[in-house]
Amino acid sequence: MSQDPVVIVTTSWDDGHSADLRVAELLAAHGLKATFYVAFNHPNRKEISDGEIRMLYRAGMEIGSHTLTHRLLTGRPAAEVHHELKESRMRLEDIVGAPVTAFSYPQGAFTAVARAALAETGYRLGRSTIAFRTAYDFDPFLMPISLEFCPYSRFAITRHALRDGNLAGLTHWARVAKLETDPLSLARLMFDEILLRGGIFHVNARSWEIDKNKLWDQLDDMARYIAGHPAIHHATNSEVLSFYN
Repeated sequence: MSQDPVVIVTTSWDDGHSADLRVAELLAAHGLKATFYVAFNHPNRKEISDGEIRMLYRAGMEIGSHTLTHRLLTGRPAAEVHHELKESRMRLEDIVGAPVTAFSYPQGAFTAVARAALAETGYRLGRSTIAFRTAYDFDPFLMPISLEFCPYSRFAITRHALRDGNLAGLTHWARVAKLETDPLSLARLMFDEILLRGGIFHVNARSWEIDKNKLWDQLDDMARYIAGHPAIHHATNSEVLSFYN
């Protein structure tokens, strides 16, 4: 008897913003999970309060780090990178009272130094923005995504993929989604393929961009579309690692 393909669904949300609470409520209504990556922007200011972070955590969502200053890690000395990673993790752990082991690279930009620093500062996962990937097998310190839920142009998507050396992702985008750029249509095309073949469906976005681009209805439509399919494993980013391992 043939076995049905295994489908894992996860979402991730960058920057840390008060609109994350609205995202969490919308996702939870459809049984979806998320990892919210919080950046402090600079040591004493962020766009989400400590209380809101705790509310996300108590709602069953994962809290991850997005650095202290939200600056790119590329081109920075190893000591600065270590400080950004270690200090932001410790501050978030003080807020939620639990380990923080997931990290998101600012703007998805990574280096060998930053990747190596993750394990050295207590992280188990580093999420990139290498897009249009759905395979179970991936580098846990360069976790890819399936798509960004934002209306980027074909030029912007291609430029980002070339920056990451992601020719395989570009090929997958062209083959499966016919270079679609509308977030909802792209999500449906990518998800439908994973239903057939198995894999990880990982949506990445920023709640403030959902609000800015008035994409709340489309996000709800996407969540409803996914939730309508049984036998799907819903997970935070770190839970994907546990399932994979």
